[in-house]
Amino acid sequence: MNIIFKSIRPSLTILFLFNLSLSACEDQVFEIINNEEVILTALRERSETKLSNSTRDFYSIFSDSSTFNIIYPGTNKSCGYILRYYFYTNIFIGSDQSILVSMDRSRFNILSEDNVISQTKSVIERIRNMSFGNEEYQEFINEYPNLK
Repeated sequence: MNIIFKSIRPSLTILFLFNLSLSACEDQVFEIINNEEVILTALRERSETKLSNSTRDFYSIFSDSSTFNIIYPGTNKSCGYILRYYFYTNIFIGSDQSILVSMDRSRFNILSEDNVISQTKSVIERIRNMSFGNEEYQEFINEYPNLK
């Protein structure tokens, strides 16, 4: 019996270490699954772009997605709808800081105010200065000429 144990001992050690490493990986996967972000997805994609991404990403400090239901001044649409539809933007809720990532993956800091309308205006102004963004802005103000 002792001879058999000595011969399989290295295999048991390897098996034990393998099992230990697998259990460590399982904990990491579990954390990722439980740490899902809330994302308000863009309502349209820019099909005519040659960029690898046809939407923008806006990482917002607001932790409640309903914050983006506030109506944008001069329109009958919510801040979230305007960013997601007119400006092809995914909104990631609950980030540490407010950042806009363009379609070419450039990153821009957005003023982190506690006011969703001010933050939406800042995002629109930043997008307005982008190559596709000015065209999108023109479409937006043509539909809502009474913007404030």
